[in-house]
Parts: sequence; structure tokens; C-alpha cells
Amino acid sequence: MHTQEDSNTSELIKAADASHCRVSLAQRQFLGFIAEVDRQEAWQDSGARDMAHWVCTRYGVRTGRLCGGSRLPTLWKGFP
Repeated sequence: MHTQEDSNTSELIKAADASHCRVSLAQRQFLGFIAEVDRQEAWQDSGARDMAHWVCTRYGVRTGRLCGGSRLPTLWKGFP
């Protein structure tokens, strides 16, 4: 037997799932733009020492290996 609380919980989970899909799409689009910035080397006149440094300083990304530059190219390998 389903109660009103079960229905509310189900709707809440569906809303969370839909929100996650929107966030994931936005992240994919963002990484696509970042990949294009890298392909065009549009970051080079910014004073950043490399693409990873540019992403870290411009967007506040603070993940050690990414800002060290070792992982960044693999994040968008295969993006169109």
C-alpha cells in the first residue's frame, strides 16, 4: 500500500534525478568549451603556464592532479 509519504519521496527522488541530468549536461557542455579553448590554444596569452593552470585559476578548480596538469588532457579526450 502506497502512502502519501511514499509518493512524496518518489517525486523528490525523480526531481533529484532530473536535476542531476541537467547538471551533467551542463558539465559536458562546459568541458566541450574547455576542449575547444585548448584546441585553439586560446588560453596562451593569459599568463597561465599551461592549460591546466588556466582552468584552475579561471574557474577555481582545485583538484591537485588536475592543477598539476597530469590529468587535464584526458578529461576531454574524445570530445568533438
